[in-house]
Amino acid sequence: RVKMSVSHCSLSGKLLTEPVVSTKTGHVFEKEVIEVQVKRKGQCPITGIDLAPEDLLPLQVDRAVEPKMVQGASVPGMLSILQTEWDTLMLETYTMKQHLHQVRQELSQSLYQYDAACRVIARLMKERDDAREELAQAQTRIAQVAKEEEVKNMEVEDESEKGLYPALVEKMKTLFASLITARKQRKVPSELAKEDTIANYTEKSSYTIHSVGKKAGINFLEQRDKFSLSSGVDGKAVLFNLEEGRIHETISGHKGSLNCSKFIGSSQDILLCGSDSVASVWHGTEENTKYKQVTKFTHHSKGILSGSVHPLHEYGCFTAKDASWSFCNFQTGAVLHQVKDEDGAIYNWGEFHPDGLMFITGGSDSKLTIWDMREGNAQLELDAHSGPIRRVAFSEKGTQMASCAENDPVVKIWDLRKISKKKPLKELKHEKNIDIYGLKFDKTGQYFGACGNTVEIYQTKNWNNFAHFENSEQICRDFLFGENASLIALGGKKSD
Repeated sequence: RVKMSVSHCSLSGKLLTEPVVSTKTGHVFEKEVIEVQVKRKGQCPITGIDLAPEDLLPLQVDRAVEPKMVQGASVPGMLSILQTEWDTLMLETYTMKQHLHQVRQELSQSLYQYDAACRVIARLMKERDDAREELAQAQTRIAQVAKEEEVKNMEVEDESEKGLYPALVEKMKTLFASLITARKQRKVPSELAKEDTIANYTEKSSYTIHSVGKKAGINFLEQRDKFSLSSGVDGKAVLFNLEEGRIHETISGHKGSLNCSKFIGSSQDILLCGSDSVASVWHGTEENTKYKQVTKFTHHSKGILSGSVHPLHEYGCFTAKDASWSFCNFQTGAVLHQVKDEDGAIYNWGEFHPDGLMFITGGSDSKLTIWDMREGNAQLELDAHSGPIRRVAFSEKGTQMASCAENDPVVKIWDLRKISKKKPLKELKHEKNIDIYGLKFDKTGQYFGACGNTVEIYQTKNWNNFAHFENSEQICRDFLFGENASLIALGGKKSD
């Protein structure tokens, strides 16, 4: 190491703290400063000669003492420095206060604009909500006016053409033709449960969905999609979700037992028939499950025993204990046709043929009567059973009909293509069923069932009884097939 008396960097002119000397040029530099220059350009910044870090030699020099400022060498000079610093501080403070005042003004203006914007938005939202409410009210009024006009037109039509008027008959004929065509094209779904699958069905769950006690029991079961509709002795209809196992809606509007309840087409409307001599149509929506009564029929003087929905879905028939049946308009509440038995026989049950041109009644006189809906007249009478007819059911194919009677263990199957011979196609005797209450074909027409003390399931091609279900604690008053016979649901009351 070489010890020299050097105090300033040749490049920056500042006092040296860690000096180095170039072996090529002899200039003295601050180590940190010259290393940056060498790395950047590889040359001496003063002479331009190529220079590498290895060409820099550290020096040991005496520490230089920085000279004192001339002003700080006396009291007046010190006071002058302090005065200058004070003035600078005050000026900076004044400037900051000006900036603070300006920022406050800008913030105040922004808050005012924000408040004004919030008020405008609130007013616009209120105007929007008011406009929506007025629009909804206007739509409701328009719908009511349209419905009133439709009802008036129907009433005028009904007044001018009472009974089974030509226009209605023509609608029935058109529907008949279309249903016949569609039925011929219909195929058995591949998802339909097989016989051995149905035969192995076991009880999955049990629900009490109607009142218990003296008013316990189910009179009738109907199914559509994932819902079942049950008619209770307690006067209530229960819409039950079969997939989720819960009550979807309970409809209460009748006094006494509810004998029958039906879905009206694919709509949300439901038909109820009660022993209080009243039939009613109830309407609900998917958004609001609360059903409301829209039409009420009180023209029968005694309890209504059954109700059947015409395939047009605007009309239906009722049978009642006053020995009459009637054909009515569900929308207007008009009674278009009514027939009373001259001998006072009660029509215990009535059912429309799937095509809609035929209506079948089963009476207390043990007779099945086929009515032609084009004229409303009896077309054929069958001495079907030895006791009062209890239930009638049609196959969806429209070619077969089943009937049963009180205190009669025999179910009779009728081929409608050969009905003029007045002989049943098949007689199914149930040894354990002293009383048969319910009859059902599944929607494909492949399976048929009858219930009482037991439920017996048959294959409709050869009428083989391939499945048997029994509940020792319950008398089955009715049952239903699930979609594609994926389940069988039983409804009834506790056995005595």
